[in-house]
Amino acid sequence: MVAGLVTRNDGECHLKMNKEGFYEYFRSPEQDYPSIHQVRDKLIENDIITIFAVAEDVVVNRTSTDNIVYRELAKEIGNSRAFVQTIAEDSADIVSVIRIAYESVKRDIVVDGVSGLTIGIAPVLNCNLLSDGSGCANVAPEQLEMFNVTVTMDQCLPDTQTQLLPLPGFGNVELTLVPICECNCSSQMSPNHPSCGDRGSLVCGACDCYEGFYGEQCECDDELGPCLGDCFNRGTCDNCTRECISCDTYQDTIGGVFQIVGSFGERCQCDNSTGAGACPVGRDIDQVCSGWGECMCDGEKCDCDCECGAAPLSGQQYSGDDCGCDPDNCYNEQYPGVS
Repeated sequence: MVAGLVTRNDGECHLKMNKEGFYEYFRSPEQDYPSIHQVRDKLIENDIITIFAVAEDVVVNRTSTDNIVYRELAKEIGNSRAFVQTIAEDSADIVSVIRIAYESVKRDIVVDGVSGLTIGIAPVLNCNLLSDGSGCANVAPEQLEMFNVTVTMDQCLPDTQTQLLPLPGFGNVELTLVPICECNCSSQMSPNHPSCGDRGSLVCGACDCYEGFYGEQCECDDELGPCLGDCFNRGTCDNCTRECISCDTYQDTIGGVFQIVGSFGERCQCDNSTGAGACPVGRDIDQVCSGWGECMCDGEKCDCDCECGAAPLSGQQYSGDDCGCDPDNCYNEQYPGVS
């Protein structure tokens, strides 16, 4: 290193040809070479832990410039990757010095990604998961770390392959990948499964219904027969529940007013399309139930009546078969039987 320079080397190759025809580095008056950060990067790249074994008289003498330099240098490299240790003049304690430094090392176990694979880490024992979930943090030498690694292929491989899973600083783990690209349904069949109502087997997440049953959960039974009355051919029969789930209706004009007419009732047995069962149109207001009520149909009696609402001002109910009697202004001669 060139003493007294404060500008770190930029890592570029600054060469130019001199008068003798040779290339020479021309930034030496301006940049340090090699700089501390370049040394640090190479140490990290090659996973090297640095130990500065310094003679005892240098470390003890805290006014020593050498002592300050070593400690600052270790700090620049990284406190977890460089250590300053005292060593005897004859270096007889070199083994214990290395041992002390080794036991001070803390490092991360990182599972590097592999192209085409998605890696997942799940801690089991002593693993302090890194923030990005890629491994365990602050692992001491000889400390037992346990974690599960799940490997998912981003796409199906044509056959079995061997991949190396890198663990920087710890070597590689060899993986034998056996692709499972489809479900082996015959080996995963669960007969009489509750999800299938005990009427079928659960196979690869879906119900395989026994004979006579069908539906997503085998809830339908072929033995139930058709809908009662077959919905009188005026509705839709649910082939599973054997109930009429909807009756045919349409809009028609009755007395000059649009009404929803058609069939109704539990079995679609009622029909008001002729007007016989339809709700009346108001005497004064040309709307069904005078616009003040709702047409309600009785599926058992096959009849429809107006269910009158309340007046907006007084809150009293409208009356009359067509809800045309205003509770605040109603004439008996118009609505016989209404008081």
